[in-house]
Amino acid sequence: MNVGIPLGKVFIYIAFVSIFISFLSYLSIYIRKRRSLLSQSSVNDKQPSRVLRAKSDLEKLKKVTRKARLFYHISSISIIASSLFLLYMLISHQYQYSYVWEHSSNDLPFLLLVSAFFAGQEGSFLLWTLFTVLSGIVLLNSLSKINSPQQKPNLLKGKNNTEFVSELNSDYNYEELVMSVFTFILFFLMLLVILKSPFQYIWVKYPNEVREGFFPADGNGLNPILQNFWMVIHPPILFIGFATMSVPFSFAIASLLMGARLEQKPCTNSDSIPYPGSDFSFFGISGARWINYALPWLIFSSLTLGAGIILGGYWAYGVLGWGGYWGWDPVENSSLIPWFFSIAAIHTILSQKTTGKFLITNYILVILSFLFVLYSTFLTRSGVLSEASVHSFTQPGTEVYIALILFILIFFLISLFLLLAQFKNFLKRRKLKIKTTEQPKTILSRESGLYLGALILCISAVIIIAGTSMPIFTNSAVEPPFYNRMMLPFAVLILLSIAFVIYLDWNPPRMDFKKYLKKILIPFVIAIILTVILMFSGIKKIDYIILAFSSVFAFVVSVLRLIELLKKFPPGQKSHKLGAVISHIGVSLMLLGIITSGGYSIEKKLTLELYKPVSEFGYTFTYMGAEMIPGPDPSREEKYNLVIKAKQLVSGTRENEERISSEPIVLKPVVSFNNVMNNRMFTPDIAHFLTKDLYIEPLDVMQPEMFSGENIIEIRKGESKRFKNFNIKFIGFTGSPSGMSLGSNSPGGAPSESYEDLSGGMSKNFVVTAILVIDDGRTIDTLYPQMKISDGKPSHIPAQMKENKSFDFILADMNINPMSQRADSSVKSSISLAVIDVSSGLSSKEYNQPEETLIVNIYIKPFINVLWIGTILMIVGFFFALYHRTKGTSFL
Repeated sequence: MNVGIPLGKVFIYIAFVSIFISFLSYLSIYIRKRRSLLSQSSVNDKQPSRVLRAKSDLEKLKKVTRKARLFYHISSISIIASSLFLLYMLISHQYQYSYVWEHSSNDLPFLLLVSAFFAGQEGSFLLWTLFTVLSGIVLLNSLSKINSPQQKPNLLKGKNNTEFVSELNSDYNYEELVMSVFTFILFFLMLLVILKSPFQYIWVKYPNEVREGFFPADGNGLNPILQNFWMVIHPPILFIGFATMSVPFSFAIASLLMGARLEQKPCTNSDSIPYPGSDFSFFGISGARWINYALPWLIFSSLTLGAGIILGGYWAYGVLGWGGYWGWDPVENSSLIPWFFSIAAIHTILSQKTTGKFLITNYILVILSFLFVLYSTFLTRSGVLSEASVHSFTQPGTEVYIALILFILIFFLISLFLLLAQFKNFLKRRKLKIKTTEQPKTILSRESGLYLGALILCISAVIIIAGTSMPIFTNSAVEPPFYNRMMLPFAVLILLSIAFVIYLDWNPPRMDFKKYLKKILIPFVIAIILTVILMFSGIKKIDYIILAFSSVFAFVVSVLRLIELLKKFPPGQKSHKLGAVISHIGVSLMLLGIITSGGYSIEKKLTLELYKPVSEFGYTFTYMGAEMIPGPDPSREEKYNLVIKAKQLVSGTRENEERISSEPIVLKPVVSFNNVMNNRMFTPDIAHFLTKDLYIEPLDVMQPEMFSGENIIEIRKGESKRFKNFNIKFIGFTGSPSGMSLGSNSPGGAPSESYEDLSGGMSKNFVVTAILVIDDGRTIDTLYPQMKISDGKPSHIPAQMKENKSFDFILADMNINPMSQRADSSVKSSISLAVIDVSSGLSSKEYNQPEETLIVNIYIKPFINVLWIGTILMIVGFFFALYHRTKGTSFL
């Protein structure tokens, strides 16, 4: 049965060919203009032959420009069409396509079907490409406005034929440069989509398992951990940031390419046209023009990247159920790195716009922001972090792996070559700037402060890069305490720089210390007082105290500055200053919220037996049982609310007795059993209060502990431990659905496939076998203790050594990371193994447990709302800044 080439793949091929033609067209325009400049720079512009040649060349180049734009739009339309086709495939359940079958199912609601678009590598590459071509449409529109007659200054007075020569060689016509770089980026993105296509038939991907023309009735389904509202918005926002970061990079590379044109010596003949770029307006001393166009895009990209990172943190806190919002996971860090570089670039670009300084720095920072977007993609999608990150995709294949490396390497080498090629010009322009500009007499200026802040961000990013890349070389992730310890001093420095720089002047001839100290003294004293209050409230660690003071100091200074601006300027004015101040208030509150929610946070692991209240943290917690949540297909997935009533204990009167408040809080964390993917996932529940969060994280639903602590040992996969004169090594798991043959000393016909993707749990009817190697000093045996789940209730089938029948080895519990589909991730699988002495005749064929019990972690997170308010204010500040930088420009 021949079903032909998928329509979506046809669209991708059209897009790929079209973008390549567009790239070649734009590149040819740049080459022709460069050759024209080289051949005509020494010829008098009034020569008739030159004017005629310029007219002819200009008309030809305009035709090529129209051709380049046309093919760019054809490519864009094709990518949009392929994206709509993939969305249609998901919504209409076209399971003959492997991507649709792997990431969707009939029971998924509409929004989750939409999110399945980017749930896998193939779809995420296409989404990145889609947002990039959409950004390119906006960019092309803005470039056409920049090159419009209204935007171009008259390089020559009067109306004469020399204007053709001027327009041909003018550095104002740099659409070809920016779009050459941008279309080259798209060329690589589309190549990735071709190599990792979401439009592959299922029988092509699985030729040995599926016959050609087979149409499955249902799909495998979306990973349960992705079945959440945040999945719909978090990845797209991050990918918008990734896509738009290519625009500032394109402007930077275009500026460096323009610098190559400026290498030619200007004409000395007084009658000749002005040498293109001789005023250094695009590339030269200030380089102000390219940063004017790049800055709005850089702010927008930083805004979306920051928003995506924050949403990811809230997703982790509210859904993933490990009690935190940032775990320093390598893939999480990979998005943080380009964000740090982009924020550093924003600060130094603002300084360049005001003082003309940091030209080289801005090129480097903008280039690094984009390169680390590519590196982030490599880390996430190449599979190199599959052992160290719960977010990482699996191996994409050799072709994609090589393409990702080439993607990074080519753009790195292009950037490096252009920077080195222009380094001599940088030095010349710097010397000229020093000679022609009055130098400040003090380094205590705002531009110095902004540079210091950018430097701190860059050093922080380098440390994160080192830790994030470590798994590539060691196959193990750097633990969070390393990042916490290393990043805390830099957080303090960032906050102090915010506080001290805000009242510094731009490029001052001298420092007025008296005026400066007068402004800074009051917030300094307020910060000391508030820090002392925090210390008496419970902050004891010296590092937390220093960070708390820095946060409060930056917050007070920023608030006072905001009040000053609101009083001084009417609404609508100085919005860019308001944006910076509001963002700084947000940063200080965000870090203060991290201190309060972390430094004052308390947690306790509780065992809640059914209907038996347990008191902790001023509450009584009572487990009321599980309630089944109705779903579209219970045979595929079962969800249960684990109902917990929490009643607050209120202090009594004179006798100081405690009484229970009349209004209980009902929390309903969720446990879900996915019977197709064979995993179990817990979702926490949170009671939000003004001053705290009551956070309940379910760990396990089981019976009360039947084995005493002295008989239990925790062993990770691959680990060996000595216990009760035995050397015990845990090899891994095997398992099968119910109906598997059981046996205490052999796998009993267990299938060869590994069931280590259980992700922390089992379905309601399941048998899991642990593989142990036991050495008692005389013999070495391989044992297979088993845990049997029947109608959701566990029982344990022990195993014994052949020669030593005095001990039962019992698989008491399993601990598999619920966030991972892989047991060989950085959080290794482990078991609780009971070693019971049965020499007195206590051996039992099967150990059964009695009543249901819920194991939970209870957290009290004080003032965590301060953290969330800070993140919101930071994003609002970015919006203010973006509005100011785009108002009256050609950004849109």
